[in-house]
Amino acid sequence: MSNKYHVLLNESTGEFEDKKSRFLARMVPVTSEEEAYMILEQERKKYYDAKHHCSAFILTADPGKPAVMRASDDGEPQGTAGRPMLEVLQGADLQGVVVVVTRYFGGTLLGTGGLIRAYTAAAQDALRNAKLGVMTYGATFTLTTDYNSIGKIQYQLASRGLEPIASEYGAEVSMTLQVEEEEIDTIRALLVEITNGQVKLSDNSFDYFVQVSC
Repeated sequence: MSNKYHVLLNESTGEFEDKKSRFLARMVPVTSEEEAYMILEQERKKYYDAKHHCSAFILTADPGKPAVMRASDDGEPQGTAGRPMLEVLQGADLQGVVVVVTRYFGGTLLGTGGLIRAYTAAAQDALRNAKLGVMTYGATFTLTTDYNSIGKIQYQLASRGLEPIASEYGAEVSMTLQVEEEEIDTIRALLVEITNGQVKLSDNSFDYFVQVSC
């Protein structure tokens, strides 16, 4: 499993129309197959008069294991709906997400190529409307120091684009940081250096965290 991947931070929708056929997309963060199928069922009920409710999802993979992926054409010609939608998710390096595209037939056949373009475009429109986060593998740890050192620490952190996720000001100052795996040793050594050793650092707690939103 990669040290970085993207996740959906909000639900989003999209739409595409071709020759009066409408393709309505809904993209939602999910944590399980059950959740993904629940979203699909919601769309079936909401658009009960539509014939096709095509879907694709990718679940967040456990470390060292491949991600679970599913795609359904729901009656459309094989390979014209679910697979193109899945490729949109894969192209964005997304995990933990489902996209459902409902089609209202406009009376004119679009052909294999037309369907692939339409389902792709609807999924891409929902993706454009989504807010994404970058999940990064690294460590969370807390530094504790006196007020004499805090200015230097804040300056050095800001220059590296690091912002504490929590701060506490009492007799001493405590800050909790999340740092990418490859930068952990460098940042910890820097904190010791700029405070002349007047800093206490907790143990690293390793996990994935949302590093950047876009």
